[in-house]
Amino acid sequence: MTQSTAPSKRPPKHEFDGEDSASIFITRHGETALNKDGKLRGWADPPLNSTGMAQAREAGEFFEDIKVDRIYSSDLKRSMQTAKSISETTGAPVEQMIALRPMNYGDWNGQLLTVVGPLMDKLQEKWKTNPDASPPNGESFTKFQKRLINFYETVIKSLDAQDSVVLTCHLSVFNFLACYILNNRKPLEGDDLDKLGNVTQEEGSISKVKYDPKTDDSQFQFMNILSTQDGEEENSKEEDENGSALGKRDGKKEEKKSTSSFSQALSRK
Repeated sequence: MTQSTAPSKRPPKHEFDGEDSASIFITRHGETALNKDGKLRGWADPPLNSTGMAQAREAGEFFEDIKVDRIYSSDLKRSMQTAKSISETTGAPVEQMIALRPMNYGDWNGQLLTVVGPLMDKLQEKWKTNPDASPPNGESFTKFQKRLINFYETVIKSLDAQDSVVLTCHLSVFNFLACYILNNRKPLEGDDLDKLGNVTQEEGSISKVKYDPKTDDSQFQFMNILSTQDGEEENSKEEDENGSALGKRDGKKEEKKSTSSFSQALSRK
């Protein structure tokens, strides 16, 4: 498990890739006290700590030379503080979206991952046959998946060529959207759920999706963090490489098996 406070590298500042391409940047919020203490965040609502504020400023600086039309942010404090930093740099308006909240873990929100992690792993296995299962007083995978798919599909259908939007959100949201996009935008079911443990994103880090409104095709241009088998992290995966950890979109590369569980992915900083 990698312990890090701020991304050591940044992906290259890609400009627009052609007249037909829109851009969706997915940004994870900065660090909070719960992250630092190894606790599950979920719908708990702590603000950024000092490290998180520095990461938010760094995220804002990433967009200095990039046109951003609008920012969609989870309404939780840590996400909104990160979005505000990006807005201050770009001048883009921020729209609060409950749909971009992380999974609601109910009674597990705010608990130590060392305690609830094994319970989460058992729940993930259960989701393969019963996606309506949920943590105590929490959200089922069915509801979580449905709200994120509805949000993402609504956003991309609103984009024109060369539009650029930022999603400021949470690790579980990034995990799901990455798997959904790399799964050819098909809902995850059965063994697809193992892929959730293969992706992670550092606090304050940024990934980029290209979307072609004419062909309705979404592809990652870079993914800031990918989990590898030895537990290390790789930064700035380019479009021709980023499918490798989850399987190439064209099916020509054999899909790798999950190397960690969803709870392990969420416990990474």
